[in-house]
Amino acid sequence: DDCVLYTLGTSNDADFFSKEKSGSRCYNFVAVTCGNVKLNSGSSSVNLKKNDIYLAFPFDVFHAECSKDFECRYISFDINSSKYSNTFNKIWTGNMSIEKRVFESNGAFQAVSLIFKEFENKPDVFSKELVSLFCSQMLVYIMRAFEENESCSEIEGTFSNVGLCGLVTNYIDTHLYEMKSLADMASKLGYNYSYLSTTFHKTTNTTLNSYYKAKRMEAAKNLLFDSKMTVSKIA
Repeated sequence: DDCVLYTLGTSNDADFFSKEKSGSRCYNFVAVTCGNVKLNSGSSSVNLKKNDIYLAFPFDVFHAECSKDFECRYISFDINSSKYSNTFNKIWTGNMSIEKRVFESNGAFQAVSLIFKEFENKPDVFSKELVSLFCSQMLVYIMRAFEENESCSEIEGTFSNVGLCGLVTNYIDTHLYEMKSLADMASKLGYNYSYLSTTFHKTTNTTLNSYYKAKRMEAAKNLLFDSKMTVSKIA
């Protein structure tokens, strides 16, 4: 009742791991069970070791460099409860740097292990209710971990304007070649375009359309210098 589960499983494959976690609307809980992995996102990177947990946010894009003995458990989910959505929004906008997404939580680890156990066993009449309870526990332990790190306590309300603008620029930067329009981006983020545009202008002193055009021109310049594409194709 508190969240929607999309995928869960184990992986030791770097390519699958990166592809599975990139650019979706879900949160992704990644628990390292063996070995280590380096996550690269833009110019930032973070190293994870056994028992580390990484919370990937919606629309995150990153590449994974895994050790030979690497293995992880992952769960992709979305928040389905208003009592948790505000806190997760705070966590999201307050921890844009990937190094802030790493934490340790025995409680979260155990809750996820119990979820896996229920899926591995033959389902019975209690399975759905137990999975629901374990998912709620996972969410609470995640919130506790970030609260203890004082990562989300500085942000009041739902999305701060700065955090929201960071979310918007991150989406544009990582989806530039597949975006159809700014209105399409706003819809995918679940916001009214007019609200996003006004908030972006007030917070950054530049228009959202100007930022988008500048990124498109930067991409076009890079393609002109670094590719064999024709000018018409680039346009």
